[in-house]
Amino acid sequence: MKEKITGLLIFLILSCNVFAEKLKTEKYYEKKTGKYMDVAQGHILVKFRDGVSRVKVSALSAGRQCEAAELPYIKKVYKLKVKEGSKLADLVDYYDSLPEVEYAEPDYVRQAFLTPDDPHYDLQWGLNNANGIDIDAPKAWDYETGANDIIIAIVDTGVDLDHPDLKERILTSGHDFISGVDYADDDNEHGTHVAGIACAAGNNGIGIAGVAWNCFILPVKVLDSSGSGYDSNIAAGIRYAAENYAKVINLSLGGSVNGETLRNTIIDINANYDCIMCASSGNEDKETISYPAGYPEVIAVGAINELGERCDVDDWGMSGPVKLGSSYGTYIDLVAPGDKIYSCYNDGSYKEMSGTSMACPFVSGVCGLLFSWNGNKTADEIKEILAQTAVDVSTGTATDGWDIYTGSGTVNVFAAISSMQEGLPAENKLVVGNNKFDPTTGDKAYVYVEVPETASVTVKVYSMLGEEVAALVENVQYPPGEYSFEWDGKNELYRYVSSGLYFVKAKVGSETLVSRVLVLK
Repeated sequence: MKEKITGLLIFLILSCNVFAEKLKTEKYYEKKTGKYMDVAQGHILVKFRDGVSRVKVSALSAGRQCEAAELPYIKKVYKLKVKEGSKLADLVDYYDSLPEVEYAEPDYVRQAFLTPDDPHYDLQWGLNNANGIDIDAPKAWDYETGANDIIIAIVDTGVDLDHPDLKERILTSGHDFISGVDYADDDNEHGTHVAGIACAAGNNGIGIAGVAWNCFILPVKVLDSSGSGYDSNIAAGIRYAAENYAKVINLSLGGSVNGETLRNTIIDINANYDCIMCASSGNEDKETISYPAGYPEVIAVGAINELGERCDVDDWGMSGPVKLGSSYGTYIDLVAPGDKIYSCYNDGSYKEMSGTSMACPFVSGVCGLLFSWNGNKTADEIKEILAQTAVDVSTGTATDGWDIYTGSGTVNVFAAISSMQEGLPAENKLVVGNNKFDPTTGDKAYVYVEVPETASVTVKVYSMLGEEVAALVENVQYPPGEYSFEWDGKNELYRYVSSGLYFVKAKVGSETLVSRVLVLK
């Protein structure tokens, strides 16, 4: 059972060059733990209660000579820039005491968890290993390699948008919450490595193969060039991913403090979006909780080596006086390969890295394959399937059955897909043929609808924002049978739509069916 506690901040272990300015941080004495934590310098986060107007927020901020700005994507949470020389602790205590405030807290810093350490498929032991310690990907690929309407968000340091093994799998250039621009390029390498594990293009004659190599990547940059990021940006990045239809959100990052802003965002996303969030457990080689992995709504992923044992100091060594290894505890759900993982690196290269950051995208990729295989399954059902089909780990410190070191065991995508065979619908009532097309070449998408009994049929295309783009048929009575409709990629003004993902909704009588189509020009 996952608990809500705090502990020491987990630090990123890197051997990469730093090219951009780091986040501005300072030490903050955390009363709950009696320890000093890294937090954002110069501002705090304040969540005002419902009914408190912007005018009132401004007045309360001005009273302490602060400037208030509402966070993007996070309603009612404000970033209060403080007067130079002000003590953050005093301001947190002051705002936390106001009746208009739900909570006040510093902007905690969280970090990526790694230990840096096609033609290269044979180097990817986590996909297929001679001794059987792997996720069984090749067997699963005989059935599913990923659907191009399933999006996996990489909420991280960004992604190398021009990497030859990734660029064809990147849906859009995403968003950079550090710089505030719609271009989430990677200035650290961590996010690129993570993205490659989950979704690098497969069967393309170059580089490596990702777990779900036909799913799409949504890059979201929330960590800076050193691999560190504020809770405010991480929370906003998670919501951005969910609002942009990510079915899986990978969070290869964490920290020891259970912050309210991050916690509330996770709860809300879990309640209102049918997506799965996966997070790495941390690299402290001891029993400790890292967040967001420690939240019960999130799949917490630890790391194993090629022998199937939890990665410990013998695998990853020391960072000064600190032992490195896969963190463990009552919150661990699954483990996946995380030692010497070969994947994409910046500037079109490839590199081996280790850490729970590398284990997490294995699980995210598996989730993408399962959603692709059976889109009728909910996020909660997929989570349950992963736990039930995981391969138990009883080597090293692990014991038979669930344990605090390896959770339910190693994720196994072939076992998971096999268990879902009976759950597949006997026949699909709505199928979009040629669901990835370029309309400027004369290509079209074909929508096939089954009408089981005489009913009124409406088929329309909508943008990702829910705006109607085109009506293929509207309120027409059809007798029982199968019918097809064409979409030429044009809107109601007979102009080609922009490249991107679109929804196809068919209403047959009282039943509404939904599928997706990707326009690439």
